[in-house]
Amino acid sequence: MVLVRQRFVKLLIYNGNMKLVLALLSVVSYGQPLVHLSQATNQAFVEYARQVEAAPGFHSTDKLRSPIAVKDGMIHDIRMGQQLPGVKLERVLAVFDDYDNYKRIFAPEVVDSRLLSHDGNLWRAALQLKRKKFLTAILNTEYEIERREDKGSWILYSRSTKSAEVENGVELPAGQGRGYLWRLNAYWLIEPQANGVYLECRSISLTRDIPT
Repeated sequence: MVLVRQRFVKLLIYNGNMKLVLALLSVVSYGQPLVHLSQATNQAFVEYARQVEAAPGFHSTDKLRSPIAVKDGMIHDIRMGQQLPGVKLERVLAVFDDYDNYKRIFAPEVVDSRLLSHDGNLWRAALQLKRKKFLTAILNTEYEIERREDKGSWILYSRSTKSAEVENGVELPAGQGRGYLWRLNAYWLIEPQANGVYLECRSISLTRDIPT
């Protein structure tokens, strides 16, 4: 199980999006005003997510256009794939399902985690994310996760339902703060193969625009 965790730790849940948080940390200072997630900005993400879910483009070699400017924000679209040779599908699924232990599996970026509910192929989970560069970003996030079987493979839809910044130990209202990460969805292909498992993740996130 440890080997499975090590092999796809860099992909899970935020899949490179914490790099985006780091980029914003380098340009967003506490001297700048707080921003607010507007309905128009959020709706732009909802519509983009709908398009991605209709055609996630697994196994595609086409280059994704990212970031995408929307009103008062940016949508980031990232795709990564990785072969896990010698690994069984059941072990990969077990790591995905172990939400209570994400804080240990994916430390130090995930500092707290818990399973909120589970009903069949539907899960709800909460993760507290932390990343530090010049400043420290702490985010309380929640997700609804749906798993669908497709011709022997599994497709996992992880949709963010909450992303709230924590400042001085106090959780800000969702959609308010520095705008490091407003939304984060991840779409996974978990494909068993003769010699192991192939994982592919396409993640889309919504952040504030870069301050000028």
